[in-house]
Amino acid sequence: MFDPDHDFLREIPKQPWTQSELLTVASYAPDCVSRQEAARQLLASQPSDADLEALTGALERDKGMFPAIEDTSALAALKKPSLKPFWESELSHESIRRRAEAVRAFADLPNDSSDDAKIRGLLDDQQPYDVVSAAIMTLDKVDYDASKPQILALASKADNTEIRSAALEAVLHHDQEQGKDLTFKSLEASQPDSVREAGLSALGDIKGEDPRVTSYLREALKSPGFNGVFRAINIITVHKMKQMIPDLEALKKKNPRFAGFIDQTIAQIKS
Repeated sequence: MFDPDHDFLREIPKQPWTQSELLTVASYAPDCVSRQEAARQLLASQPSDADLEALTGALERDKGMFPAIEDTSALAALKKPSLKPFWESELSHESIRRRAEAVRAFADLPNDSSDDAKIRGLLDDQQPYDVVSAAIMTLDKVDYDASKPQILALASKADNTEIRSAALEAVLHHDQEQGKDLTFKSLEASQPDSVREAGLSALGDIKGEDPRVTSYLREALKSPGFNGVFRAINIITVHKMKQMIPDLEALKKKNPRFAGFIDQTIAQIKS
């Protein structure tokens, strides 16, 4: 490594590491940026089982709430059953991001009832929001029926936007009518803003035509909060809702500084 401690200002557009050097850099580099980048390159290059064993060993030594390598999503994307013991150990990592990524990794691994029970045990108010929402998304895929009572409770009562929206979307994936009822209840004016944002996010998972979806999206486009506006625009774009173009034009007139972004959105809807 050139200047591994970053002692002076420099620019290196492309690190000159060879394939055989990546594991060493990912394991021992003194700065976290280099370690994360080396791990990313290694995982993108069809690593051998020996490389994966060495890398997971380095990750297991990478402890603490703020580890050098925080993003393990590329490792999870390999969907390797042989890595299951590693992901089990990560469920107790101090880093919230590492713990949540481990939970998500179980969605693509061959699991048994004990694995699902471990994930279900994370659906409580003692866990960080990211971990709970990750657990909901994983159980949505691998064991919804056994987890349904807890997920329904979170879809009805959770105040955190991330948790509530994950729970609503899980219900919608398995029971559209029940999911719609819970989503529309979350959007009632009496609900706190965090719950209404979750309901708005879940609107994108409602299938078929329902005039209430359009009505709530129109209301969101008029809201003073940017979160609601951008959530609504995202749904409108993904579903190419041409009937919402006049509302987007009205929003552009109201907020001229967003004109370029809204014009791009309209073009995507029309394409």
